[in-house]
Amino acid sequence: MPHLPGEKGRIKRPRENGPVTAVLELTRHPPLNLPEVRRGRFDVLVDGKLVGSYELHNTFETEVEPGRHTVKVRDGRFSSRELSFQVSDGQTVRFNCHGRRISPIFLASFVLPRLGLNLTQVRAN
Repeated sequence: MPHLPGEKGRIKRPRENGPVTAVLELTRHPPLNLPEVRRGRFDVLVDGKLVGSYELHNTFETEVEPGRHTVKVRDGRFSSRELSFQVSDGQTVRFNCHGRRISPIFLASFVLPRLGLNLTQVRAN
């Protein structure tokens, strides 16, 4: 997996079907750096298609065409909810996804696997 120079843990995956000018970036940083229960690789799905995977404390990037898309992250049978986003020419849209910590929601994820991962869009300041 190619890493960007000087950026440890940053993985960049370009699309293969022509010029693209928008970027989807996912990070995996639990709040307050608390321990995360799920430690494996997270698979990234854009518009329902697997585009790559990344690990704890890494950043994943993939280029997307400008327009409306969906993103979902999964870890085996556990997954995040699917979120939609709009991205325009030259824009980067950012999300953070992490596994649930020990909590009632974590326990509920064994019955409802879509509660297993928390995916949120990171808004620009």
